[in-house]
Amino acid sequence: MADVVSHAQKPKNGLEKIRDQIREVLKTDERVKVLAEELYDKKSLLIMGRGFNFATCLEGALKIKELTYMHSEGILAGELKHGPLALVDSNMPLMMVITRDQVYSKCMNALLQVTARGGRPIIILEKDDDETKKHVEKMRYIEVPHTVDCLSSILTTIPLQLLSYHIAVLKKCDAQKPKSGLEKLTDLSHHEELQIPTAEVTAYDIFVDSHSWYSMHVAPPVDASRTHDSCRQELQLATVNTAGNSV
Repeated sequence: MADVVSHAQKPKNGLEKIRDQIREVLKTDERVKVLAEELYDKKSLLIMGRGFNFATCLEGALKIKELTYMHSEGILAGELKHGPLALVDSNMPLMMVITRDQVYSKCMNALLQVTARGGRPIIILEKDDDETKKHVEKMRYIEVPHTVDCLSSILTTIPLQLLSYHIAVLKKCDAQKPKSGLEKLTDLSHHEELQIPTAEVTAYDIFVDSHSWYSMHVAPPVDASRTHDSCRQELQLATVNTAGNSV
């Protein structure tokens, strides 16, 4: 029981420190900017990680694609031999996320495989991790504070977000209004196929009409008699009944 409480306490303690740690990571901006100057004219960037930090890799690759329009992929470091390793050489831009968590030794194995093939990865690593630094070229790393493994992505994602911004600026892309920004998404309230009224559109309206469109174009019809109005009336009746029962 004590182990369970201790395990649950760790994320709580980590969250208490996370605000100051985020500020500390933001101080790496100048280092990130220097690395961006090295990468901005490349055509591709591979980002590798494992465990909780695989999500970091996916998020970083997404941000780089969204802001810089550069090809980027988040790769699970445990699957290097299933294709990605064939792309590694001294000319392929690489980043790796390696933190002192349960998969550290496996991430180090991936790092050694990459460097053995001439790869020159930029590493996001934990502060004072001298063991990992031994395998990294001078100044080709970004340090983040140590935290609980399940919170590490909060910190390791920040350098990649900063990197995507600086690359976008160097490529003269509009980082404030990327092509994939929200203003470019389809406005459901004006979608002709959904036929949603433009005035006072509610979340329920969008759900019902989008569900109707899905049923019409994708899924086989379940009950043609269940129109938009009948669904709305059923919802209103259920709301009234629920309110009456609660009284």
